[in-house]
Formats: sequence, C-alpha cells, structure tokens
Amino acid sequence: MTDDHIPFMQRGVACADLIDFDYGYNNVFWHTPQDTVDKLSPKSLDITGSTVLETVGILDKMNPLPPK
Repeated sequence: MTDDHIPFMQRGVACADLIDFDYGYNNVFWHTPQDTVDKLSPKSLDITGSTVLETVGILDKMNPLPPK
C-alpha cells in the first residue's frame, strides 16, 4: 500500500499503516482538505485503539525492554 507512511519506512522507522478503506462516500475525503476529524467514526477509532493496545501488549510480552 502506498501511503504517507512510506517516507518513515524508507528512513528505518517501524510502521503500521492503519487505513479505513471505507472512509466517506467512495473515499472522497481521503487525503483532501475535507479529511478532517469530524469525519472519523467513533466505532472505527474504538476498534483501532483496542487492536493497537492489544498488539503492543503482545509485542511487549514477546520482547520486553531491558531494565534500566
């Protein structure tokens, strides 16, 4: 998927690209001046937040940071 995360990946920053492929009517808002917070779905944000938190928890258990 080509998106605005690519420059970060090219510089070695680990990325997860979360994209709602059903954003607005036929995606008319995606990457336009109308791509604003009022178009966000609270349900989609809840699902995304829960998924990210669960993933971070799993990754932490797999590879915990060394003690300081």
